[in-house]
Amino acid sequence: MKPAAAAEESFFLPEELEEIRRTFFDQGRSALESLGHEVLALEGEKPSADRLRPLRRAAHTLKSDFASVGFPALSGLSHALEDALVSLERLVRPVSSRQTDLLLGAVDVLRAGLEAGARGEAEPAVEESVQRLASLGEEAASDRWDRLTIDVRAALAEGRARGLTPVRVLANLGSGRRSREAALADVVKRLGLEVVAQDGNSPLEIFGLVAGGAPALVQRSQGLRGVALAVEELPELALGPSLSVRAFEVASSEGDTVRIEARRV
Repeated sequence: MKPAAAAEESFFLPEELEEIRRTFFDQGRSALESLGHEVLALEGEKPSADRLRPLRRAAHTLKSDFASVGFPALSGLSHALEDALVSLERLVRPVSSRQTDLLLGAVDVLRAGLEAGARGEAEPAVEESVQRLASLGEEAASDRWDRLTIDVRAALAEGRARGLTPVRVLANLGSGRRSREAALADVVKRLGLEVVAQDGNSPLEIFGLVAGGAPALVQRSQGLRGVALAVEELPELALGPSLSVRAFEVASSEGDTVRIEARRV
């Protein structure tokens, strides 16, 4: 009876648990090795969302795996790494060697923590690495706004003085010229945008002003079809490059869900 009762207390035999443990550490080592190579290859690039997607997915998987085996600090650092990789999409200039070094430093801490866990030791301190990764988001925000002309900055600031909210909108529109023009007109009309400047590349980039702020944008975006939007609200606009940015991502309403994410950079 005792062996049967003991078996009921665990889903796995001791040897099975040991095998699972070895598999976790082996896969973690492989994932971190691959991620390190991919991060190193980013230097000098201005990476797109497609280019960064596999790296973000790898960091996300590490975050979940570390959490599932009881390494909360390493899971948190993996989350910070994932956020830092997302922020690289906002860079205007290519990824610098210093930025690459920050990312690689986080990968090295994760690797050291993984090996410490394999030896049964405690997790390493990760706070400093998390703070360094957070600085990438701040750099990306400043980098994105540095290229705005004084006239555009002044127009956005003037609009804020009138009670409107300055925003940046990225819109993935249809490929045909007529459909793109119609989709753009629909975006501007439905969001109630007062356009200040725009870039016709894909995705279309619009700098403008709206009434009602983010809640109104979220509400107005519900009627859009076949258009994927990313909207950034600037609640405290300055004429210099240092801006406080709040981001809202709105998925196309043709999908099963509309995902809205807001966070302070």
